[in-house]
Amino acid sequence: MGHIPSKLALRWFVGLAVFAAIGYASIKYYRQSKVEPPTTTIQEKAEKASVIPTEVQLDATQETVQDPDSSWIEATTKALADPNVSARVQAILSLRKHPSSEAINLLLKFLDDNDGVVVSEAIDTLGYIGLNSDLGDLVYEMLEKRARDKAFALRGHALITAAMIGKDRLLPVVSDFMFEQTDSGKGFAVRSLSLIGSPACVPHLGILLDQSEDSEIRRNCFNILANINTPEALDLLQEYVVSSNDRDQAASALALSRLNMPELNEMLANKIQNQELEKDAIQALASSPAAPDIFGDLLQREEVENEQKASCLKTLAKYSSSHGPSERRTSLKEAVEPLLYSPDSTVEKEAIRAIAGIGGVGTDEALIPKLESKDPEVRKETAFSLIGYVTPKNYKALLDVLWDDDQETRRIALMCVEQFVDGSDRETLEKARDHEDELISKHAGMLLDQVLRK
Repeated sequence: MGHIPSKLALRWFVGLAVFAAIGYASIKYYRQSKVEPPTTTIQEKAEKASVIPTEVQLDATQETVQDPDSSWIEATTKALADPNVSARVQAILSLRKHPSSEAINLLLKFLDDNDGVVVSEAIDTLGYIGLNSDLGDLVYEMLEKRARDKAFALRGHALITAAMIGKDRLLPVVSDFMFEQTDSGKGFAVRSLSLIGSPACVPHLGILLDQSEDSEIRRNCFNILANINTPEALDLLQEYVVSSNDRDQAASALALSRLNMPELNEMLANKIQNQELEKDAIQALASSPAAPDIFGDLLQREEVENEQKASCLKTLAKYSSSHGPSERRTSLKEAVEPLLYSPDSTVEKEAIRAIAGIGGVGTDEALIPKLESKDPEVRKETAFSLIGYVTPKNYKALLDVLWDDDQETRRIALMCVEQFVDGSDRETLEKARDHEDELISKHAGMLLDQVLRK
């Protein structure tokens, strides 16, 4: 009898040990297999490129965060040989939770992967660790070495990621890319300069503009110069505003206008007035954030000829973008409004077209009074321009136009109001049913029948 409790105790002990082992294995498997997606990815900040690698030795003196649970090292090491690309990528992403020299060592091994997607994710994760830990210098050195390695297929991707970490330190490497014969190398260089974005980039951007004919690279250079916004950067932009190259002129003018600075806006207005800008540049400025100031100033100048004002208004009507921010369109509309009452009929009509093209709050209120103009051409232009701006609240202003002397004007007015008339317009419709214009008479009768049936 005395031996039975001992046997039971032994069985209980063995059972508890097995249960604990199973539980530990389950937790370990769960930790290895469940990889949460990162909250921030380097791909969101840099464009992808393609790759191949070299081995880099870590500095043994580098301070790192020690992780008491090292099971992730074993799991990630095992994933290096996994034939499943998705599994290798997931293993790489999991390293973002373990910023350390060990994680960097593993990522360097992934840089030797044969699949470009895997290598790209490894570069991004190196960047993530570099930007979100005290390992930035170490990561930067790794990425800079890969960017210099011309045998590394994704060296451009490494350059862009290194730019986010190293900033000005990377400029010598950027210079190497700038002097490569292909636009691809120059493209990586300009994207890196956009991420560095310091005044030290200005000379490099000037060199790129001298060397590359690629329109996208040049446009990016102008935008970076505007973002840097130093006297040297602005001087370079203003130099290209008067370029003989239409594309450069338009791109640099647009970059300057995005700063929306009073002195620059005045300078651009002066260049339009002095006819130093080609039509492409003027069209670009018409859709810019500074358009209300540039054109508002220019159109109010007494010394500007009516012909030039009419030309600017025509440009605004076509290129000011009715899909732009409402506040900007409203400001531009208000800048044009005074010209609705210009003594020059050409300017007056172009102002009507421009306001209709610009849109913005209060467009109908600005245009409706022009229906009473003594000039039949102005009334016709106004009726045309109000198409799309007539609502149940303002349509009655066009009912009197049904008796305009001009056939086209009154028929446009009918088209504008027919969807809004109701019982309150019965008297007008009865009168219009006897209109001498057969089309209006017929449609008024039909509209009256519809109203009476309601």
